[in-house]
Formats: sequence, structure tokens, C-alpha cells
Amino acid sequence: MRGEIKRIQSTLKVTAIYMTHDQEEAMSLADCIAVMNKGRVLQVGTPREIYSKPSNLFVATFIGRSTHLAGTAVEVAEGRVCLRVDGQLLEGSLAPGYKVSAGDKVAAIMKTEDFTAGGDVGNSLEGEVEVLMFIGMFNQVRVRVGEQKLTALLDPSLELTPGQRVKLSIRPSDVHVFPLTGWEEEEFA
Repeated sequence: MRGEIKRIQSTLKVTAIYMTHDQEEAMSLADCIAVMNKGRVLQVGTPREIYSKPSNLFVATFIGRSTHLAGTAVEVAEGRVCLRVDGQLLEGSLAPGYKVSAGDKVAAIMKTEDFTAGGDVGNSLEGEVEVLMFIGMFNQVRVRVGEQKLTALLDPSLELTPGQRVKLSIRPSDVHVFPLTGWEEEEFA
């Protein structure tokens, strides 16, 4: 049906407004998306912009499959933030328009598909596999990192088992850092 809607709109060359809660549907049909929460427009952009450059914490956690870790900023320089997450360090990009200082509570938002097991692409996090689900094209893995949990979509050929220690890697450019001030921090603790 999506393909038919897109074909009709393209053939008739008309502007259409389509409202949906289905993110995949919105991203596949739209040229431009407006993400709303509680009656407020939080970000407007192309599907790619909304997905890869979220403008705030709500959009970052709402669009696509994401996972997050709360931490404390330990170093901030030139749009980069190094944060401590349960004894481990993680580097990411400060979301545009935000400011944080060393000592501030922050959230690192990451897309689940941006993780790899092993390797070294800039950031490494170690944790314990809690849940492993084979989903065909990938393994969905929940990993306990200190007192927090993250979800990663990993290569399905990896043979992991619950209780096993695993090292996950993610590029710093794939880690979006937002201040927790002004948001419901309990959601990220």
C-alpha cells in the first residue's frame, strides 16, 4: 500500500499531508517529516535528517531503533563530549544547539544497528549479554553495561550466550550526546 500511495502522489504531483505513528511508514513515504510530541513540533526535516541528526532528546529516542546510556560528562571540547558510563568512557558528538560542562549529567543516544562486536572503531564498551534473540538478519542483544542496559543489533553469525562478556564498538560520530537537564532524568537512569 505504501508503494501505491507514493506512486499516486508522485503521478498526480500533489502535496499530501499524512499523519501516522508508524515511523517506518513516515520515513518511507515522506519528503519532509514533522516530529510532534504533546502537540508541539519538535523537529522538521527530511527522513535522513530526522534519523541521523536528531535535534533533541525526544526525537533521538523516538525515531528509529535507539538505545541510550546515562553518564557524566568528564571532558567537553569542540563539540565532542567524553562521558563516564558506569566506570567506562564513551566519546560522542554534542547535539547541535546544546551546551554541557564537565560534571553535567548527559545521555548518549545510539542507534542499535551502529554497534559491532569486538573491533575498535573509537569507542568500546564491555558488558554481559543478558538476552539474545536471533531475528534472521541480525541478533538482537541486550547487554548490561554496569548498572544500565543497552540493545545492539549484531551480526547473526556471532555465537553469543547469556552470561557471556562481550565488547561492543561504536564510532564516536554515531553517539549523540544530550544534556539531561530539563528532561525526565529517571527515564535515563
